[in-house]
Amino acid sequence: MRALGHGFWTPVLVVLACQADTPSSPVFDPEVMDQTDDFSFRADGLLNVTRNVTYVWTHTGVRAQVTQASQLTAGMGRLMVHDDGGAPVYSGDLSVSGAFTTAPGGMEGLWTIRVSLVNVSGSVSFRLQRGT
Repeated sequence: MRALGHGFWTPVLVVLACQADTPSSPVFDPEVMDQTDDFSFRADGLLNVTRNVTYVWTHTGVRAQVTQASQLTAGMGRLMVHDDGGAPVYSGDLSVSGAFTTAPGGMEGLWTIRVSLVNVSGSVSFRLQRGT
């Protein structure tokens, strides 16, 4: 009977030890709406997230309205937008909320949206819409 008890507990302890040593990655599952001339991004409940993500957005204008409404409690976040020709038209600190406009004279077409997060906790939210 003693050997049976020993054989049962040894594998259980090994499994528990392996699980304790495996680091869990921070949760990052943003909600993204990507439509022509209207793009939005929202990620809630972030805890120490470091990520760089890139999206391609179809934009039929030469300027866009940017609305930032993030609530960062830690870390640094940056939003960068480039027009179809690759020219930078916007760069903003995601800890700053407000309404902004991209630089004039952007080239319509496929715009690149880059989100860079470094040890971010809190929520990240922004929207881009075709400007007038």
